[in-house]
Amino acid sequence: MWIDVDHSNEYRDLQGKYKNFESPKERGPAELFDSFDNDEFYQPRGLDSFPPYCGNHAKDLQILTSTSWYTIDFSIFLHNAFLDNRTGENIVRIIAVIHSTAPKPRIWCHFRNGSKGGASYVTSPIDFYEMNENHKFLYGGWIVSCRVPRSLARSPCDVFVSKYETHDYRSVQLPLRSIEPRKLQKMRINVCVSPIFGNVSYARLVEFIELSRLMGADHFTFYSYDVPKKLTEVLQYYTRLDIVTVLPWTLPIPPGLIWYNGQVVSINDCLYRSMPFFSHVAFIDLDEMIVPQNSIFSWKEILTASNDDRFAGYSFVSAPFPAQSDLHGLPGRSYLLTLLTTNRSTTLDGIRSKVIVLPYRVFEMGIHHVSRPWPDEQNYAVVQVNPKTAILNHYISGQCRLYACSQFVIDQTIPRKYSKALKKSFYQVLHNISPNFMNST
Repeated sequence: MWIDVDHSNEYRDLQGKYKNFESPKERGPAELFDSFDNDEFYQPRGLDSFPPYCGNHAKDLQILTSTSWYTIDFSIFLHNAFLDNRTGENIVRIIAVIHSTAPKPRIWCHFRNGSKGGASYVTSPIDFYEMNENHKFLYGGWIVSCRVPRSLARSPCDVFVSKYETHDYRSVQLPLRSIEPRKLQKMRINVCVSPIFGNVSYARLVEFIELSRLMGADHFTFYSYDVPKKLTEVLQYYTRLDIVTVLPWTLPIPPGLIWYNGQVVSINDCLYRSMPFFSHVAFIDLDEMIVPQNSIFSWKEILTASNDDRFAGYSFVSAPFPAQSDLHGLPGRSYLLTLLTTNRSTTLDGIRSKVIVLPYRVFEMGIHHVSRPWPDEQNYAVVQVNPKTAILNHYISGQCRLYACSQFVIDQTIPRKYSKALKKSFYQVLHNISPNFMNST
């Protein structure tokens, strides 16, 4: 089923729409786009949403988040725990990396009942759920769950996990993050990006963020692993403006033992972290962009026009844009990839699609799709957006190895609609970071 957005509106000149565009340094992101300061429920800094009744323990819980992975044994590594009450029952969901073939030991959740001094512990068994895109690697992503016992005097702020039915010093303590959505006053979109590592161009990163913001993105979450110095400077700049959250991504196992640096694990971690703060989450990578077509300019126009209580997400078909090899040899500052790369394959690909979801209606994300809507699994739908409304531009280096590319067309959508605003914000950001940033090494 396609969904469409009305294209009858007269073409609007983006240059006029953004004629008063000023850099974040000049005005600040809260003034440039919808004011976050006036939205009392918006709090994206570290994407940590501890239950409100845990206020007295917030500092202790924050200290616990400095630990990236909690080891149960050689086969089970726990990452983050979330309190999920979407079915009316409190259930702990833990994002984990687990050995795919090793027998699953019996493990337990322990909940403190009472004050620290005279506390007893109530125990609940853990169930295992394997994520769908582990690709038969030795380790994979899992969601492990346990029910919060109704006998607890109050809802928990943390959970202790161990291989033993009785809580003792061997249990590991995880802070519980709430996924309960804040009562947002307007649509908020977070962009979750797969772990970035290696030789990523700082120019591509700035271009990606600034173009996404023109499309309607409010915030970005990056998982960072071994990135170059200049890339770190760019991320720090956006972090100071509260536009970006950077989360360290150091796996508890050698990266080669899990699919693509634990991509699906980070995706689902970002899904759950986003639930309290954002109405929508876009899952795209640095070489991709969801591009509205015709007279539509922003993702929010598409999402608003097609809003439906039955929808859990929106899927966008992919269109490959082979980048010229000589462009990739140029210095990062010399060109904007999305403005110069306009040769698009006429073949659209629904398999390598990407999605924007309503996170509170999703249990598990895949890389290219929603693996499992939740909690109304039978009635929630993920709809295919008509390519006349929007497509996913995928900028690939060299030839179309993964696509059936045979014929090409010139696609000037981004240069025609966003060129002036993108150039202005791109160069202004680089200047804001440092007047000599583009010339430094």
